[in-house]
Amino acid sequence: MRWFWPIHLILLAFVIVGQLATGTGLDFTLWMSLLWIQFGIVFSRTKGVASVLGCCLLLFFVQHIGAAMVMKVLHWQPADEIMYVPVQTLQIYNVAFLGLICGSFFIDIMRIGKAKPLIVLKPTEDRLFILAVILLVISAVRWYVVNRFGVADEGGLYVGGIIGPLRQFHFIQYLPIVLGTAYAITKSNGKKWLHWTNVISVLISIAGGIIFAVRQEMVWAVVTLVLSAHMFGFQFKFKQYGMIIGLALFFQLVLSPYALYARNEVRTGTQSERLTNMAKVFTEVITEPEKFRKKEVEDAQVVTEDERRTHYFREASNLKERHALINWVSSVVYRTNLEGYDGGGRIYHGWAMVIPRFANNENKPVIGTANDLGQKAIGLVGPTDFTTQITLGFVADAFNAYGWWCVFLTAFLIMVTYGLFLGFFFGDGLSRNILGLGIIYQATQVFAERTIAAQIVFLFQDIIVYAIFSGFLVFFANTMTRRSREAPYAYERQRGMGRVVSPDTRP
Repeated sequence: MRWFWPIHLILLAFVIVGQLATGTGLDFTLWMSLLWIQFGIVFSRTKGVASVLGCCLLLFFVQHIGAAMVMKVLHWQPADEIMYVPVQTLQIYNVAFLGLICGSFFIDIMRIGKAKPLIVLKPTEDRLFILAVILLVISAVRWYVVNRFGVADEGGLYVGGIIGPLRQFHFIQYLPIVLGTAYAITKSNGKKWLHWTNVISVLISIAGGIIFAVRQEMVWAVVTLVLSAHMFGFQFKFKQYGMIIGLALFFQLVLSPYALYARNEVRTGTQSERLTNMAKVFTEVITEPEKFRKKEVEDAQVVTEDERRTHYFREASNLKERHALINWVSSVVYRTNLEGYDGGGRIYHGWAMVIPRFANNENKPVIGTANDLGQKAIGLVGPTDFTTQITLGFVADAFNAYGWWCVFLTAFLIMVTYGLFLGFFFGDGLSRNILGLGIIYQATQVFAERTIAAQIVFLFQDIIVYAIFSGFLVFFANTMTRRSREAPYAYERQRGMGRVVSPDTRP
Protein backbone atom coordinates (compact mmCIF):
# COMPACT_ATOMS: atom_id res chain seq x y z
CA MET A 1 0.00 0.00 0.00
CA ARG A 2 2.92 2.39 0.41
CA TRP A 3 3.12 2.59 -3.40
CA PHE A 4 -0.62 2.97 -3.94
CA TRP A 5 -1.10 6.69 -3.31
CA PRO A 6 1.91 7.87 -5.36
CA ILE A 7 0.81 5.76 -8.35
CA HIS A 8 -2.85 6.68 -7.85
CA LEU A 9 -2.13 10.42 -7.75
CA ILE A 10 0.23 10.25 -10.74
CA LEU A 11 -2.52 8.57 -12.77
CA LEU A 12 -5.00 11.19 -11.57
CA ALA A 13 -2.69 14.00 -12.67
CA PHE A 14 -2.24 12.32 -16.05
CA VAL A 15 -6.01 12.02 -16.52
CA ILE A 16 -6.70 15.61 -15.40
CA VAL A 17 -4.11 17.11 -17.76
CA GLY A 18 -5.27 14.84 -20.58
CA GLN A 19 -8.93 15.67 -20.14
CA LEU A 20 -8.32 19.40 -20.04
CA ALA A 21 -6.07 19.14 -23.11
CA THR A 22 -8.67 17.17 -25.09
CA GLY A 23 -11.49 19.61 -24.34
CA THR A 24 -13.34 17.71 -21.64
CA GLY A 25 -15.61 19.96 -19.60
CA LEU A 26 -14.07 21.41 -16.44
CA ASP A 27 -17.05 20.35 -14.30
CA PHE A 28 -16.70 16.76 -15.54
CA THR A 29 -12.98 16.73 -14.71
CA LEU A 30 -13.58 18.11 -11.22
CA TRP A 31 -16.24 15.52 -10.39
CA MET A 32 -14.04 12.79 -11.85
CA SER A 33 -11.14 13.95 -9.65
CA LEU A 34 -13.33 13.84 -6.54
CA LEU A 35 -14.43 10.32 -7.45
CA TRP A 36 -10.81 9.28 -7.99
CA ILE A 37 -9.87 10.57 -4.51
CA GLN A 38 -12.88 8.92 -2.88
CA PHE A 39 -11.92 5.57 -4.35
CA GLY A 40 -8.39 5.98 -3.00
CA ILE A 41 -9.74 6.68 0.48
CA VAL A 42 -12.07 3.70 0.69
CA PHE A 43 -9.54 1.38 -1.01
CA SER A 44 -6.91 2.34 1.56
CA ARG A 45 -9.32 1.92 4.47
CA THR A 46 -10.12 -1.65 3.39
CA LYS A 47 -6.44 -2.75 3.21
CA GLY A 48 -6.28 -2.71 -0.59
CA VAL A 49 -5.72 -6.04 -2.30
CA ALA A 50 -4.92 -7.60 1.08
CA SER A 51 -8.68 -7.96 1.71
CA VAL A 52 -11.68 -9.25 -0.20
CA LEU A 53 -13.40 -5.87 0.11
CA GLY A 54 -10.38 -4.06 -1.30
CA CYS A 55 -10.27 -6.38 -4.32
CA CYS A 56 -14.00 -5.84 -4.87
CA LEU A 57 -13.56 -2.06 -4.81
CA LEU A 58 -10.57 -2.19 -7.16
CA LEU A 59 -12.41 -4.18 -9.84
CA PHE A 60 -15.49 -1.97 -9.46
CA PHE A 61 -13.51 1.24 -9.94
CA VAL A 62 -11.38 -0.07 -12.82
CA GLN A 63 -14.30 -1.59 -14.72
CA HIS A 64 -16.67 1.35 -14.32
CA ILE A 65 -14.48 4.48 -14.34
CA GLY A 66 -10.72 4.20 -13.92
CA ALA A 67 -9.70 2.29 -17.06
CA ALA A 68 -12.11 4.28 -19.24
CA MET A 69 -10.71 7.64 -18.13
CA VAL A 70 -7.12 6.56 -18.84
CA MET A 71 -8.00 5.03 -22.22
CA LYS A 72 -9.90 8.17 -23.27
CA VAL A 73 -6.77 10.24 -22.74
CA LEU A 74 -4.59 7.71 -24.57
CA HIS A 75 -7.00 7.88 -27.52
CA TRP A 76 -6.96 11.69 -27.24
CA GLN A 77 -10.75 11.94 -27.00
CA PRO A 78 -12.85 14.09 -24.66
CA ALA A 79 -14.20 11.98 -21.82
CA ASP A 80 -17.69 13.52 -21.90
CA GLU A 81 -18.40 13.64 -25.63
CA ILE A 82 -20.61 10.54 -26.02
CA MET A 83 -22.28 10.16 -22.62
CA TYR A 84 -25.92 11.27 -22.31
CA VAL A 85 -25.58 12.95 -18.91
CA PRO A 86 -21.84 12.86 -18.09
CA VAL A 87 -21.76 15.21 -15.09
CA GLN A 88 -24.87 13.79 -13.44
CA THR A 89 -23.54 10.25 -13.89
CA LEU A 90 -20.27 11.17 -12.15
CA GLN A 91 -22.23 12.85 -9.36
CA ILE A 92 -24.21 9.64 -8.84
CA TYR A 93 -21.00 7.61 -8.67
CA ASN A 94 -19.64 10.11 -6.15
CA VAL A 95 -22.74 9.60 -4.00
CA ALA A 96 -22.19 5.84 -4.21
CA PHE A 97 -18.54 6.12 -3.15
CA LEU A 98 -19.53 8.42 -0.29
CA GLY A 99 -21.83 5.62 0.85
CA LEU A 100 -18.97 3.14 0.57
CA ILE A 101 -16.70 5.38 2.66
CA CYS A 102 -19.38 5.81 5.32
CA GLY A 103 -19.85 2.05 5.31
CA SER A 104 -16.13 1.53 5.90
CA PHE A 105 -16.26 3.90 8.91
CA PHE A 106 -19.30 2.06 10.25
CA ILE A 107 -17.43 -1.25 9.94
CA ASP A 108 -14.58 0.20 12.02
CA ILE A 109 -16.88 1.76 14.63
CA MET A 110 -18.82 -1.48 15.11
CA ARG A 111 -15.56 -3.47 15.02
CA ILE A 112 -16.99 -5.74 12.34
CA GLY A 113 -14.42 -8.33 11.35
CA LYS A 114 -12.17 -7.72 14.37
CA ALA A 115 -13.31 -10.85 16.17
CA LYS A 116 -11.89 -14.26 15.36
CA PRO A 117 -13.60 -15.64 12.23
CA LEU A 118 -16.02 -18.50 12.66
CA ILE A 119 -14.35 -20.82 10.12
CA VAL A 120 -10.56 -21.12 9.96
CA LEU A 121 -8.57 -23.62 7.91
CA LYS A 122 -5.05 -23.90 9.31
CA PRO A 123 -2.57 -24.32 6.43
CA THR A 124 -0.48 -27.35 7.43
CA GLU A 125 1.29 -29.35 4.74
CA ASP A 126 -0.81 -32.48 5.21
CA ARG A 127 -4.10 -30.64 5.05
CA LEU A 128 -3.13 -28.52 2.08
CA PHE A 129 -1.99 -31.44 -0.05
CA ILE A 130 -4.89 -33.78 0.73
CA LEU A 131 -7.50 -31.07 0.20
CA ALA A 132 -5.82 -29.79 -2.97
CA VAL A 133 -5.94 -33.25 -4.56
CA ILE A 134 -9.52 -34.01 -3.46
CA LEU A 135 -10.88 -30.65 -4.58
CA LEU A 136 -8.96 -30.86 -7.86
CA VAL A 137 -10.77 -34.12 -8.61
CA ILE A 138 -14.14 -32.61 -7.64
CA SER A 139 -13.35 -29.55 -9.76
CA ALA A 140 -12.55 -31.73 -12.78
CA VAL A 141 -15.81 -33.67 -12.39
CA ARG A 142 -17.78 -30.43 -12.06
CA TRP A 143 -16.04 -29.05 -15.14
CA TYR A 144 -16.95 -32.12 -17.20
CA VAL A 145 -20.60 -32.18 -16.12
CA VAL A 146 -21.11 -28.47 -16.82
CA ASN A 147 -19.35 -28.78 -20.17
CA ARG A 148 -21.23 -31.93 -21.19
CA PHE A 149 -24.74 -31.08 -20.04
CA GLY A 150 -24.72 -27.31 -19.50
CA VAL A 151 -25.33 -26.12 -23.07
CA ALA A 152 -28.57 -26.48 -25.02
CA ASP A 153 -28.26 -27.68 -28.63
CA GLU A 154 -30.47 -24.83 -29.79
CA GLY A 155 -28.22 -22.29 -28.08
CA GLY A 156 -27.84 -20.79 -24.62
CA LEU A 157 -26.74 -22.15 -21.26
CA TYR A 158 -28.77 -24.21 -18.82
CA VAL A 159 -29.15 -22.52 -15.44
CA GLY A 160 -31.64 -24.82 -13.72
CA GLY A 161 -31.71 -28.35 -12.37
CA ILE A 162 -28.46 -29.87 -11.15
CA ILE A 163 -26.51 -27.60 -13.52
CA GLY A 164 -27.64 -24.45 -11.68
CA PRO A 165 -25.88 -25.19 -8.37
CA LEU A 166 -22.82 -26.46 -10.20
CA ARG A 167 -22.55 -23.14 -12.03
CA GLN A 168 -22.88 -21.22 -8.76
CA PHE A 169 -20.25 -23.28 -6.94
CA HIS A 170 -17.36 -21.39 -8.54
CA PHE A 171 -15.35 -21.77 -5.35
CA ILE A 172 -14.88 -25.49 -6.09
CA GLN A 173 -12.96 -24.41 -9.17
CA TYR A 174 -10.72 -21.89 -7.39
CA LEU A 175 -10.06 -23.53 -4.03
CA PRO A 176 -7.64 -26.11 -5.54
CA ILE A 177 -5.62 -23.23 -6.98
CA VAL A 178 -5.33 -21.62 -3.54
CA LEU A 179 -4.61 -24.90 -1.75
CA GLY A 180 -2.06 -26.05 -4.32
CA THR A 181 -0.25 -22.72 -4.21
CA ALA A 182 -0.21 -22.65 -0.41
CA TYR A 183 1.10 -26.23 -0.34
CA ALA A 184 3.89 -25.48 -2.82
CA ILE A 185 5.06 -22.47 -0.81
CA THR A 186 4.74 -24.18 2.59
CA LYS A 187 6.43 -27.39 1.43
CA SER A 188 9.37 -25.57 -0.18
CA ASN A 189 9.74 -23.03 2.62
CA GLY A 190 8.88 -20.18 0.25
CA LYS A 191 11.12 -21.25 -2.65
CA LYS A 192 8.42 -22.57 -5.02
CA TRP A 193 4.90 -21.42 -5.86
CA LEU A 194 3.89 -23.85 -8.62
CA HIS A 195 2.78 -27.43 -8.04
CA TRP A 196 1.02 -29.88 -10.30
CA THR A 197 -2.21 -29.38 -8.33
CA ASN A 198 -2.48 -25.61 -8.87
CA VAL A 199 -1.14 -25.79 -12.44
CA ILE A 200 -3.78 -28.35 -13.45
CA SER A 201 -6.47 -26.34 -11.65
CA VAL A 202 -5.54 -23.20 -13.60
CA LEU A 203 -5.51 -25.12 -16.88
CA ILE A 204 -8.98 -26.53 -16.14
CA SER A 205 -10.31 -23.01 -15.58
CA ILE A 206 -8.70 -21.73 -18.77
CA ALA A 207 -10.05 -24.71 -20.73
CA GLY A 208 -13.54 -24.06 -19.35
CA GLY A 209 -13.25 -20.39 -20.26
CA ILE A 210 -12.24 -21.29 -23.81
CA ILE A 211 -15.00 -23.86 -24.26
CA PHE A 212 -17.73 -21.53 -22.98
CA ALA A 213 -16.07 -18.29 -24.18
CA VAL A 214 -16.03 -16.83 -20.64
CA ARG A 215 -13.23 -14.34 -20.04
CA GLN A 216 -13.64 -14.12 -16.27
CA GLU A 217 -12.92 -17.80 -15.65
CA MET A 218 -9.68 -17.58 -17.60
CA VAL A 219 -8.26 -14.40 -16.11
CA TRP A 220 -9.38 -14.98 -12.52
CA ALA A 221 -7.74 -18.38 -12.39
CA VAL A 222 -4.40 -16.67 -12.99
CA VAL A 223 -5.27 -13.77 -10.66
CA THR A 224 -6.15 -16.25 -7.89
CA LEU A 225 -2.86 -18.07 -8.44
CA VAL A 226 -0.76 -14.88 -8.24
CA LEU A 227 -2.73 -13.39 -5.34
CA SER A 228 -2.52 -16.64 -3.36
CA ALA A 229 1.24 -16.79 -3.85
CA HIS A 230 1.60 -13.19 -2.69
CA MET A 231 -0.64 -13.72 0.34
CA PHE A 232 1.42 -16.74 1.41
CA GLY A 233 4.63 -14.75 1.28
CA PHE A 234 6.22 -15.89 -1.98
CA GLN A 235 8.85 -13.43 -3.19
CA PHE A 236 8.45 -12.99 -6.95
CA LYS A 237 11.59 -12.70 -9.05
CA PHE A 238 12.09 -11.23 -12.51
CA LYS A 239 11.31 -14.50 -14.27
CA GLN A 240 8.00 -14.85 -12.40
CA TYR A 241 7.07 -11.26 -13.20
CA GLY A 242 7.97 -11.96 -16.83
CA MET A 243 5.68 -14.99 -16.86
CA ILE A 244 2.82 -12.99 -15.31
CA ILE A 245 3.25 -10.19 -17.86
CA GLY A 246 3.33 -12.76 -20.65
CA LEU A 247 0.09 -14.34 -19.42
CA ALA A 248 -1.52 -10.89 -19.16
CA LEU A 249 -0.56 -10.08 -22.77
CA PHE A 250 -1.78 -13.48 -23.96
CA PHE A 251 -5.10 -12.86 -22.25
CA GLN A 252 -5.45 -9.32 -23.61
CA LEU A 253 -4.41 -10.14 -27.17
CA VAL A 254 -5.82 -13.63 -27.63
CA LEU A 255 -8.13 -15.01 -24.92
CA SER A 256 -10.20 -11.89 -24.31
CA PRO A 257 -10.89 -11.16 -28.01
CA TYR A 258 -11.64 -14.84 -28.56
CA ALA A 259 -14.21 -14.84 -25.73
CA LEU A 260 -16.02 -11.88 -27.30
CA TYR A 261 -15.98 -13.16 -30.87
CA ALA A 262 -16.70 -16.83 -30.15
CA ARG A 263 -19.53 -16.46 -27.65
CA ASN A 264 -22.32 -17.20 -30.14
CA GLU A 265 -20.29 -19.85 -31.94
CA VAL A 266 -19.53 -22.09 -28.96
CA ARG A 267 -22.95 -21.95 -27.30
CA THR A 268 -24.96 -23.42 -30.16
CA GLY A 269 -25.17 -26.95 -31.55
CA THR A 270 -24.09 -30.34 -30.32
CA GLN A 271 -20.98 -30.81 -28.22
CA SER A 272 -18.89 -31.93 -31.19
CA GLU A 273 -20.07 -28.93 -33.24
CA ARG A 274 -19.24 -26.54 -30.41
CA LEU A 275 -15.76 -27.99 -30.01
CA THR A 276 -15.16 -27.77 -33.76
CA ASN A 277 -16.28 -24.14 -33.85
CA MET A 278 -14.18 -23.39 -30.78
CA ALA A 279 -11.02 -24.71 -32.40
CA LYS A 280 -11.78 -22.85 -35.64
CA VAL A 281 -12.43 -19.47 -34.01
CA PHE A 282 -9.52 -19.81 -31.59
CA THR A 283 -7.13 -20.52 -34.45
CA GLU A 284 -8.48 -17.61 -36.48
CA VAL A 285 -8.13 -15.19 -33.58
CA ILE A 286 -4.43 -16.05 -33.41
CA THR A 287 -3.71 -16.21 -37.14
CA GLU A 288 -6.19 -13.65 -38.53
CA PRO A 289 -6.99 -11.12 -35.78
CA GLU A 290 -7.75 -8.35 -38.30
CA LYS A 291 -10.59 -10.41 -39.71
CA PHE A 292 -12.59 -10.02 -36.51
CA ARG A 293 -11.55 -6.43 -36.00
CA LYS A 294 -12.73 -5.56 -39.50
CA LYS A 295 -16.07 -7.28 -38.94
CA GLU A 296 -16.52 -5.41 -35.66
CA VAL A 297 -15.99 -2.07 -37.43
CA GLU A 298 -18.34 -3.03 -40.27
CA ASP A 299 -21.08 -4.10 -37.86
CA ALA A 300 -20.78 -0.82 -35.99
CA GLN A 301 -21.39 1.17 -39.17
CA VAL A 302 -24.83 -0.32 -39.84
CA VAL A 303 -26.35 0.00 -36.35
CA THR A 304 -28.73 2.75 -35.28
CA GLU A 305 -27.55 5.98 -33.69
CA ASP A 306 -28.81 4.79 -30.30
CA GLU A 307 -26.75 1.59 -30.55
CA ARG A 308 -23.71 3.53 -31.72
CA ARG A 309 -23.89 5.70 -28.62
CA THR A 310 -23.46 2.67 -26.41
CA HIS A 311 -19.80 2.74 -27.52
CA TYR A 312 -17.74 5.06 -25.34
CA PHE A 313 -14.92 5.30 -27.87
CA ARG A 314 -15.15 6.67 -31.39
CA GLU A 315 -13.88 3.44 -32.90
CA ALA A 316 -15.86 0.26 -32.29
CA SER A 317 -14.23 -2.00 -29.71
CA ASN A 318 -16.32 -4.35 -27.62
CA LEU A 319 -13.20 -5.26 -25.68
CA LYS A 320 -12.71 -1.69 -24.46
CA GLU A 321 -16.40 -1.15 -23.74
CA ARG A 322 -16.25 -3.82 -21.04
CA HIS A 323 -14.06 -1.41 -19.06
CA ALA A 324 -16.20 1.67 -19.68
CA LEU A 325 -19.44 0.80 -17.91
CA ILE A 326 -19.91 4.45 -16.93
CA ASN A 327 -21.21 5.13 -20.44
CA TRP A 328 -23.91 2.46 -20.18
CA VAL A 329 -24.86 3.69 -16.72
CA SER A 330 -25.19 7.22 -18.13
CA SER A 331 -27.77 5.92 -20.60
CA VAL A 332 -29.80 4.35 -17.79
CA VAL A 333 -29.64 7.60 -15.80
CA TYR A 334 -30.79 9.65 -18.80
CA ARG A 335 -33.77 7.41 -19.50
CA THR A 336 -34.68 7.34 -15.81
CA ASN A 337 -34.77 11.14 -15.87
CA LEU A 338 -37.22 10.97 -18.78
CA GLU A 339 -39.51 8.18 -17.58
CA GLY A 340 -39.21 8.29 -13.80
CA TYR A 341 -38.16 5.73 -11.21
CA ASP A 342 -39.16 2.07 -11.57
CA GLY A 343 -39.51 1.29 -7.87
CA GLY A 344 -38.29 -1.77 -6.02
CA GLY A 345 -39.56 -4.63 -8.19
CA ARG A 346 -36.12 -5.84 -9.19
CA ILE A 347 -34.81 -5.44 -5.63
CA TYR A 348 -37.72 -7.44 -4.20
CA HIS A 349 -37.01 -10.25 -6.65
CA GLY A 350 -33.59 -10.68 -5.02
CA TRP A 351 -35.23 -11.46 -1.68
CA ALA A 352 -37.67 -13.84 -3.39
CA MET A 353 -34.78 -15.75 -4.96
CA VAL A 354 -32.79 -16.17 -1.72
CA ILE A 355 -34.85 -19.24 -0.85
CA PRO A 356 -34.30 -21.89 -3.56
CA ARG A 357 -37.26 -23.01 -5.65
CA PHE A 358 -37.32 -26.54 -4.24
CA ALA A 359 -37.80 -25.09 -0.75
CA ASN A 360 -40.76 -22.77 -1.33
CA ASN A 361 -42.03 -22.60 -4.93
CA GLU A 362 -40.84 -24.71 -7.84
CA ASN A 363 -42.83 -22.54 -10.25
CA LYS A 364 -41.26 -19.31 -9.08
CA PRO A 365 -40.71 -17.17 -12.21
CA VAL A 366 -37.22 -16.41 -13.44
CA ILE A 367 -36.61 -12.67 -13.82
CA GLY A 368 -33.33 -11.57 -15.37
CA THR A 369 -32.83 -8.41 -13.33
CA ALA A 370 -29.68 -7.49 -15.26
CA ASN A 371 -31.56 -7.90 -18.53
CA ASP A 372 -34.50 -5.87 -17.22
CA LEU A 373 -32.16 -3.07 -16.12
CA GLY A 374 -30.29 -3.21 -19.44
CA GLN A 375 -33.54 -2.52 -21.27
CA LYS A 376 -33.77 0.80 -19.41
CA ALA A 377 -30.71 2.00 -21.32
CA ILE A 378 -30.98 3.30 -24.88
CA GLY A 379 -29.83 0.93 -27.59
CA LEU A 380 -28.08 -1.45 -25.21
CA VAL A 381 -30.55 -4.37 -25.05
CA GLY A 382 -33.57 -4.89 -27.28
CA PRO A 383 -37.03 -4.94 -25.66
CA THR A 384 -37.61 -8.53 -26.78
CA ASP A 385 -34.17 -9.73 -25.62
CA PHE A 386 -34.66 -11.77 -22.45
CA THR A 387 -31.36 -13.64 -22.41
CA THR A 388 -28.51 -11.10 -22.57
CA GLN A 389 -27.62 -10.39 -18.95
CA ILE A 390 -25.84 -7.08 -19.44
CA THR A 391 -23.29 -5.77 -16.93
CA LEU A 392 -24.38 -2.50 -15.28
CA GLY A 393 -23.87 -2.87 -11.53
CA PHE A 394 -25.77 -1.77 -8.45
CA VAL A 395 -25.31 2.00 -8.95
CA ALA A 396 -27.47 2.15 -12.08
CA ASP A 397 -29.96 -0.26 -10.51
CA ALA A 398 -30.33 1.82 -7.35
CA PHE A 399 -30.79 5.11 -9.22
CA ASN A 400 -33.34 3.62 -11.59
CA ALA A 401 -35.27 2.18 -8.64
CA TYR A 402 -35.59 5.17 -6.29
CA GLY A 403 -32.99 7.83 -7.13
CA TRP A 404 -30.14 9.50 -5.27
CA TRP A 405 -30.92 8.41 -1.73
CA CYS A 406 -31.19 4.78 -2.87
CA VAL A 407 -27.72 4.99 -4.44
CA PHE A 408 -26.18 6.15 -1.15
CA LEU A 409 -28.10 3.68 1.01
CA THR A 410 -27.42 0.74 -1.31
CA ALA A 411 -23.68 1.45 -1.40
CA PHE A 412 -23.59 1.83 2.39
CA LEU A 413 -25.49 -1.41 3.04
CA ILE A 414 -23.50 -3.40 0.49
CA MET A 415 -20.25 -2.25 2.09
CA VAL A 416 -21.41 -3.11 5.60
CA THR A 417 -22.96 -6.49 4.73
CA TYR A 418 -19.94 -7.60 2.71
CA GLY A 419 -17.69 -6.61 5.60
CA LEU A 420 -19.97 -8.31 8.14
CA PHE A 421 -20.46 -11.60 6.31
CA LEU A 422 -16.89 -12.02 5.08
CA GLY A 423 -15.35 -10.91 8.38
CA PHE A 424 -17.67 -13.07 10.51
CA PHE A 425 -17.19 -16.26 8.50
CA PHE A 426 -13.66 -16.07 7.10
CA GLY A 427 -11.89 -12.95 8.42
CA ASP A 428 -11.39 -9.60 6.70
CA GLY A 429 -7.78 -10.13 5.56
CA LEU A 430 -6.34 -12.39 2.85
CA SER A 431 -2.92 -13.10 4.35
CA ARG A 432 -2.67 -16.92 4.61
CA ASN A 433 -6.46 -16.98 4.46
CA ILE A 434 -7.37 -19.93 2.23
CA LEU A 435 -11.13 -19.56 2.56
CA GLY A 436 -11.02 -15.83 1.87
CA LEU A 437 -8.95 -16.41 -1.27
CA GLY A 438 -11.36 -19.16 -2.35
CA ILE A 439 -14.32 -16.75 -2.52
CA ILE A 440 -12.42 -13.87 -4.12
CA TYR A 441 -13.65 -14.56 -7.67
CA GLN A 442 -17.36 -14.68 -6.84
CA ALA A 443 -17.21 -11.73 -4.46
CA THR A 444 -15.40 -9.38 -6.84
CA GLN A 445 -17.53 -10.28 -9.86
CA VAL A 446 -20.83 -9.82 -8.02
CA PHE A 447 -19.73 -6.59 -6.31
CA ALA A 448 -18.53 -4.97 -9.52
CA GLU A 449 -21.04 -6.19 -12.08
CA ARG A 450 -24.33 -7.39 -10.65
CA THR A 451 -27.67 -5.81 -9.81
CA ILE A 452 -28.96 -5.33 -6.27
CA ALA A 453 -30.98 -8.56 -6.51
CA ALA A 454 -27.82 -10.51 -7.37
CA GLN A 455 -25.99 -8.86 -4.46
CA ILE A 456 -28.76 -10.03 -2.12
CA VAL A 457 -28.65 -13.60 -3.42
CA PHE A 458 -24.87 -13.71 -3.15
CA LEU A 459 -24.80 -12.40 0.42
CA PHE A 460 -27.71 -14.37 1.83
CA GLN A 461 -27.39 -17.56 -0.19
CA ASP A 462 -24.03 -18.04 -1.91
CA ILE A 463 -21.91 -16.84 1.02
CA ILE A 464 -23.84 -19.04 3.45
CA VAL A 465 -23.55 -22.05 1.13
CA TYR A 466 -19.80 -21.41 0.89
CA ALA A 467 -19.58 -21.11 4.69
CA ILE A 468 -21.36 -24.46 5.14
CA PHE A 469 -19.08 -26.08 2.56
CA SER A 470 -16.05 -24.54 4.29
CA GLY A 471 -17.23 -25.84 7.65
CA PHE A 472 -17.37 -29.40 6.29
CA LEU A 473 -13.99 -28.85 4.66
CA VAL A 474 -12.40 -27.80 7.95
CA PHE A 475 -14.04 -30.69 9.81
CA PHE A 476 -12.79 -33.14 7.17
CA ALA A 477 -9.29 -31.65 7.27
CA ASN A 478 -9.14 -31.91 11.07
CA THR A 479 -10.33 -35.51 10.94
CA MET A 480 -8.12 -36.76 8.12
CA THR A 481 -4.81 -35.12 9.00
CA ARG A 482 -2.35 -35.34 11.86
CA ARG A 483 -2.68 -33.22 14.96
CA SER A 484 1.02 -33.66 15.71
CA ARG A 485 4.09 -35.33 14.31
CA GLU A 486 3.66 -38.27 16.71
CA ALA A 487 -0.04 -38.86 16.15
CA PRO A 488 -1.13 -41.17 13.34
CA TYR A 489 -3.58 -40.19 10.63
CA ALA A 490 -7.17 -40.72 11.64
CA TYR A 491 -7.74 -43.17 8.82
CA GLU A 492 -4.65 -45.19 9.85
CA ARG A 493 -5.82 -46.13 13.35
CA GLN A 494 -6.84 -49.73 13.91
CA ARG A 495 -10.44 -50.70 14.44
CA GLY A 496 -11.47 -50.28 18.06
CA MET A 497 -8.47 -48.13 18.99
CA GLY A 498 -8.59 -44.44 19.76
CA ARG A 499 -6.23 -41.78 18.53
CA VAL A 500 -3.19 -41.14 20.72
CA VAL A 501 -2.07 -37.52 20.95
CA SER A 502 0.67 -36.40 23.30
CA PRO A 503 -0.44 -33.51 25.55
CA ASP A 504 2.98 -31.90 24.99
CA THR A 505 2.49 -31.70 21.24
CA ARG A 506 -1.19 -30.87 21.03
CA PRO A 507 -1.61 -27.38 19.46
